Amino acid sequence: MKIYAEPLNEAGGGKHDRWSQAEYEAQRKHYDKARFTSVQDYHLVGNRDFKKKVRLGELIRDFLKGSKIDGNVFCVGVGDAYTEIQLAQDGRNLLLTDFDANTIENYKKLFSGSEKLRFERLDLLTDGFEGIAKDYPVVLSTEVLYNFNDNEVLDIFKRMQAAGFSDLIIISATHVKMENLLIRALKMCLVYFRMYMKRFDKRTKFYGYCRETYIYKRLLKKCGLSIDHVKEMDIDCCTILYHVRLKPMAVRA
Repeated sequence: MKIYAEPLNEAGGGKHDRWSQAEYEAQRKHYDKARFTSVQDYHLVGNRDFKKKVRLGELIRDFLKGSKIDGNVFCVGVGDAYTEIQLAQDGRNLLLTDFDANTIENYKKLFSGSEKLRFERLDLLTDGFEGIAKDYPVVLSTEVLYNFNDNEVLDIFKRMQAAGFSDLIIISATHVKMENLLIRALKMCLVYFRMYMKRFDKRTKFYGYCRETYIYKRLLKKCGLSIDHVKEMDIDCCTILYHVRLKPMAVRA
């Protein structure tokens, strides 16, 4: 289902949704100026202003270790990278990629002395994954797939599978964590209804796609794949981790 952002300057919703494009760009430049001065400043900004993203990275790191998912990690759509970079503390090498070329260049300059971190620009829709899986067998997609429709996500899954990656970790933040199944169902009906109604408000703008677990299962099934593990992460009460084995255990190196 399509997601539409809250109307600008409306009292409800999060502040991020109420920013204008100019305000959002100004805020991004503010953080870029602060965090790209030095490696120390980068981590200082993260620990001060992006604590939830840092914590999410720690939880993912613990999940990989606890699940005995070994290997270096290919991270797609990293953005500010505060979540993904936590995995390097577990002794893994990381290939961190993003669509934004300027951000990638800033990272290359900032972490030029690091042997564990490699940054490259990558377009998930058009760029190939050939040759990456040999050195980075585990794929991490943190809150990225909401940008793409179902056919595009299916194509991404197929190309990752064909490229020979061993494991895929999907972090999705479009869920509502509810213990009671009936309450959860009613809650999601309300959420979906609000999403549907927003499309008629000219003040809103298209934000992305909301997917529940059954949607991921359906897309993965078309590739002959399934979700190996689902874990609710204790971040904002709505973040879920999916673990997908892209390569059968019997043929792993």
